[in-house]
Amino acid sequence: MIPLVLSIVIAVVGFPDVPVLAGEPTGLAEFPWGAARDQMALGLVRDKCASSLALDGLQDRKIVCYGYQLESVGPVTLKLEFIDGTFQGYDITVPLRRAAELKTAVTAQLGTPTFVSAVGESIGWEWPSGTVAVFTRRCIASEEACLLVSTQRAVDPSWRTRGRDGRARKGP
Repeated sequence: MIPLVLSIVIAVVGFPDVPVLAGEPTGLAEFPWGAARDQMALGLVRDKCASSLALDGLQDRKIVCYGYQLESVGPVTLKLEFIDGTFQGYDITVPLRRAAELKTAVTAQLGTPTFVSAVGESIGWEWPSGTVAVFTRRCIASEEACLLVSTQRAVDPSWRTRGRDGRARKGP
């Protein structure tokens, strides 16, 4: 059986040896959910970003990658999200003028949305694993469109109070 490796970047960049099928993302490019932050910084950020910025928070660490090239979309801003040092989600942001290209690439990769907002500005997908993807025509900055993809661990705030094994952490 051919291994199923799904991500927005695979669909858009088109890695030649990987089948492109609609469905649940399992990471980004060759990096699965749970990949180590350091591994991604060396293998993806260093090689594919025009420039990057690491943002450190109390529990989360993010890497913002500027100028990441997506074939049918052009340069994008890619934000990688890590929890406890492991890859748990990403955001892709483009100028509003390229929103249609991003939406086309996303729907080709993820298939038919499982929900659409009342005004049609947002479409989304949700899988039994808890992974969620949302394309929004107008993000925080009204001149940008974005795709947010997150694992259940990134979406479910109770994970922030659990240890790596998923059990509740004891007291302070």
